[in-house]
Amino acid sequence: MTREKKIGLNFRYARLQTGVQIKKFAESVDDIDVIISNFERGIWVPSFRKFVKWCITLNASLDRIVYGNDYKKMLSLQRACERMKKDKKYQEYIFDTLIKKREEKGLSLSEASKICNISYVTLYRIEQGYNPPSERTLFRLCELYGFEILEAKEV
Repeated sequence: MTREKKIGLNFRYARLQTGVQIKKFAESVDDIDVIISNFERGIWVPSFRKFVKWCITLNASLDRIVYGNDYKKMLSLQRACERMKKDKKYQEYIFDTLIKKREEKGLSLSEASKICNISYVTLYRIEQGYNPPSERTLFRLCELYGFEILEAKEV
C-alpha cells in the first residue's frame, strides 16, 4: 500500500471520528467533496498548506495522520462493509455482535440511534438484517459499542 493511501485512510478515520460528513467538511475548508474523497482514497495529494489547513480544521495531529496506524482500522471497516454485501453469514455475525454490544452497554435502540446521529428506523433495519450499514454508520456504531472489526474473522 502506498504512503499516500495510508495517509488518506488515516485522514478519513480522523474525519469519521469527528462525525463530520465529507460535504460539510469540504464546505468548512472551502473545497469540494470530490477533492477530499480523492485524497482519502490516495488518488490525489493536496499541497502541504492545504493538508495542514485540513488537519487543523479536524483538530487532527499531523503526526497521527502521516505516521499513524488508523488506516488499518479503516481498511478493516471498508472490507467488512464489502464483505457484508456478499456474505450473509458474515453479515449476520456483524449484526448479532452489534446487538450484543449495544445490550452490553445498556443502550436501547433509541438511545444508540440518537448518540450515533442515525435514525431509529435505520438502526432497527440494520440490526434486523434488512440492509447492511454504510461505512460511516458502521464506524459510528463500532466506536459507540467499543467493537473493533477483525480483518480475518471467519464465521
